[in-house]
Amino acid sequence: MRDFVYHGSDGCRLHATVLGQGPALILLHGGGADRRGLLPLARLLAEGLTVVLAEVRGHGRSVCACRTRRARARYAGDVDALLDRLGLRRAAVGGTGAGGAVALRVAAARPERVRAALVIGREGRDGRGSARLSDLAAITVPTLVVADAGSPRLGALSARAARALPHGHLARVPLTAGGPVPALASAVWDFLVTHLTLHAAAPGRPGHRPACHG
Repeated sequence: MRDFVYHGSDGCRLHATVLGQGPALILLHGGGADRRGLLPLARLLAEGLTVVLAEVRGHGRSVCACRTRRARARYAGDVDALLDRLGLRRAAVGGTGAGGAVALRVAAARPERVRAALVIGREGRDGRGSARLSDLAAITVPTLVVADAGSPRLGALSARAARALPHGHLARVPLTAGGPVPALASAVWDFLVTHLTLHAAAPGRPGHRPACHG
């Protein structure tokens, strides 16, 4: 695992952490958090993926005091800049809460750079980067929506989003109060096995089950 610095779409100094090896998955945290909150999930997925935890500007060590530089479009531009910094033409992109909404915006704006998208839960109260259901029809990349199995209301909203996506997939995992990380990792892995160059089994990955086909 190593930390590194890259520069966003406007030169803003941003921080990220990379671990593992294999096809690339960029994960964005939700509002009010920083990239370290995704380390438990990243460690499980890193047995078969290169997982890049990108810190959203204005959070953690990625300081951005100017509110006008935290416009929604800049978050998507920062992912584009991160791909360039890593020398990647394409990668899977996803996130939790508001980070997942940013991943949807990247998938809509730059589908040629996104192999698959992940949305884990809904965005925080600030709503930054949120995507309307009416906008989801424009997202053409395969997209996994992870619904909170512990919350019928949020789970129903996630299910609606998955149906609105042309290539949407739905997984139900208990996410309330953090939820079981191995179950979440398994749902993400099973989706990515289909859409990235991955083996069906990652040695030593807790909670793994073979992907179902049929």
